[in-house]
Amino acid sequence: MRRTTAAKALPLLDPLQAPTQHPRARSVDNTPLAVRSFTPAAPLPSVASSSCVQNTSPTSVASSSRLQPPAPTMTTKIDIPALLGTLDAAVITAWLVICEDTFDAWDLLNPTRPLEPSLRILLAGLKLESPVAAQWWCENRETLKKSGSWAEFATAVKDHFVPASWWLDSLASFYVVSQGSSSFSSFLARLQAAHSALSGAGKGFTVNDSIMKNHLLFNCNRLLCLRICAIPTLDYANLKIDGLIALMSSTWNSMVAENVTSSCAVPQTTAPQPGPPVPSHGLSDAE
Repeated sequence: MRRTTAAKALPLLDPLQAPTQHPRARSVDNTPLAVRSFTPAAPLPSVASSSCVQNTSPTSVASSSRLQPPAPTMTTKIDIPALLGTLDAAVITAWLVICEDTFDAWDLLNPTRPLEPSLRILLAGLKLESPVAAQWWCENRETLKKSGSWAEFATAVKDHFVPASWWLDSLASFYVVSQGSSSFSSFLARLQAAHSALSGAGKGFTVNDSIMKNHLLFNCNRLLCLRICAIPTLDYANLKIDGLIALMSSTWNSMVAENVTSSCAVPQTTAPQPGPPVPSHGLSDAE
């Protein structure tokens, strides 16, 4: 072959390399993995006779993974405030309302264990911690616990601690509230407290939003009222009470920032002080 290559002037190529041989993969016992058979340790259960296969079927998996609605949460604590401080109509009414709302919330969260009227009355009586109220409860608790309903107990509380003409007193207190020399926030708080005191007065003593708006606007600081009324785009007829409060509060803060008035006092209208006497020229006998 070398002679033929030299005679014909052919290029001499390098000899081909021997192919690389990779050993066949074997197991630990030197048995080829390709020919080693798999022998299960135990026979596989049949679909028809296996209970675990039936429990893991797609239908059962889907049903078990479906979210269940949470059970209603049951509470074991009833937290009502103590009756303390001045026992006026507003305080008594607010305390009774909070007690009633707390009991209603318990019944909603614990539908299988509603509170009986006698238990409601007992829990409320234990919270009569004002000295006068506590003494009244101690002297009348046996009679009060026999009340037929919560409404009967609430009426007994009002009849004892609230004057018979409390609605007239509350109505009068509402209409005498004015801003005067106080800040707007203080005036608003006093007016809202007087308004809340009338919530249980009944028909004829109800202060609706229109009355509240009018009283708020025309009993505030005089300069504040003039500024609100001078707003060209003011739609007073359709303005809600919350919108009027926000408008008056921002206007008042602007007046304080402009030094038109102070944050806790307003300029009072005073009568003009007499000036110094003007000297007169001498008059003749003829004048």
